[in-house]
Amino acid sequence: MPEKLSSEIDYEKTYRERREILRAGFGVALCTKIKEGGTASFETQVKLAEELNLSAVQFDFRNRGDEEIEQSKAALSNYRKAHHDVALSMHGETPKIDETNLDFKNKQRTFGEIEFLQEISGESYTVHPPSINHKIFKELPDDARNRIIKNYSDMFAQVIKKAFDGEKKFSIAIENMPVKGNDGAWGQSIEDILLLLKKVEQSIIEQGVDPLIAHGYVGATLDVNHALHGADQKDYKN
Repeated sequence: MPEKLSSEIDYEKTYRERREILRAGFGVALCTKIKEGGTASFETQVKLAEELNLSAVQFDFRNRGDEEIEQSKAALSNYRKAHHDVALSMHGETPKIDETNLDFKNKQRTFGEIEFLQEISGESYTVHPPSINHKIFKELPDDARNRIIKNYSDMFAQVIKKAFDGEKKFSIAIENMPVKGNDGAWGQSIEDILLLLKKVEQSIIEQGVDPLIAHGYVGATLDVNHALHGADQKDYKN
């Protein structure tokens, strides 16, 4: 166990140094959606990242087929080789609930994205809460809601435990959803996100990871546009 903790200190140091790079300047979260309603290619994202020359960039891996994902990974690997000091993060695919068992049907894709994030020494993996309408989620029986959250938490705890055992460091960053009341997705409020953060952290600890170390693997992405979109409904300012 002491040997494991010694290794943890080494890559914690590296992680802190990379966070200092992020603090030194602004970053940009690139998105697949474009103003005209279409989808931007991954090559466009890389080109923008090159032109902007910022210290932190988030690449969007959503809404892509398997072949395009592999092409995107190759492009991002090349970008990383050319820009080894840039703090990189990824926006992963939204976890989609399988209605037959309340688990997540794109779990393997999530695992693959996070493994790739580790390969390129990425800082964080931004992910949405479970994909379900706010009103429908609130009307589910308690045991169904708890099962969805447990499956979500265990999914990330599993991949984080594997990363910890391999002495890899990154954070799961759960994103707040657009504030649209009952018409929007669950995960609009700060309370929703805090609940998920707590549950993911608990699941990591259940995997045998020290609580202080587990805490470092869990974070949040504050989407300011999502928050301000419904500022009259949710008090994000305070």
